[in-house]
Amino acid sequence: MSTKDTSSLGPDGMPLLDESEIRQGKIFGWRNFLGGFFTPLALGLPIAFLIFSLGDTAYYRQNISAMFPVSGQWVLLTAFVFSRLSAFLNLFPLLEKEKVMHPDSGNLRANMKIFKVLGNGTSGAVVMNMEGQTGRYNRANRSMENFVENAAPIGVNAVLVSLCFPLPAFILICIYALARVAHQVLYINVGYGSLGYGTAFLLGTTITGVFEGLLLFAAFST
Repeated sequence: MSTKDTSSLGPDGMPLLDESEIRQGKIFGWRNFLGGFFTPLALGLPIAFLIFSLGDTAYYRQNISAMFPVSGQWVLLTAFVFSRLSAFLNLFPLLEKEKVMHPDSGNLRANMKIFKVLGNGTSGAVVMNMEGQTGRYNRANRSMENFVENAAPIGVNAVLVSLCFPLPAFILICIYALARVAHQVLYINVGYGSLGYGTAFLLGTTITGVFEGLLLFAAFST
C-alpha cells in the first residue's frame, strides 16, 4: 500500500490529516466531484452532436418518430435524469473521501469503506489487502464493483439510444466494453491512479456522456 508519508499515519494506520490538509482535501474533493460530474457531458455532447448532424440525420429522426410517436421526449429525458443521478451518487462521496486520506495515498484510495475492529486493544482500521496476489484479486473485484455502480444507467441508455441510433450505439458500447476491460486489467497490474485505470475510466465515462448527449438530441427532436 502506498501512502503519502508513513510518519503521518494515525494509530489506526490511516493517514493523519491536519486541519490545513482537510481544508485542501475539501477543495480537491469539490474539484473532483464537479469535474467528474460535468466532464463526461462536456466531452460527450460534442461527439453526440457530430453523430447526430454528420450521420444519417433523416434516418435517425425517422427512428425517433417511430419509436416515440407521442411524448417520447419524456421517456428519453427520464433516462437522462436517471443517468445523471447515478453519476451524482457515485461522485458525491468524494467530498468526504478527501477528508480521510491523501490525494496520493495510492491503492488505499481503492477502499470504498473503512472498517473498524471492535474490542480492546484493536484500534486498527480494516482495509483491503493490496499486496501481492491478494491485492491483484482485490483490485480486480474493485473494478467489477465500479462497473456495477455504473452499469444501470449505461444499460438503460444503450437500449434507448440503440432504438434511435442503432449503428452508433453498437460502436459506442463496443468502445465502452474495451474501456471497462482495460480498466480492470490496468487496475490489477498498475493499481489506483491516472497511470493505472484512470485513463480507461475517463474513456468509459466519456462514452456515458455521449449516450446522454444522444438522449438529449433525440428528446428535442421528437
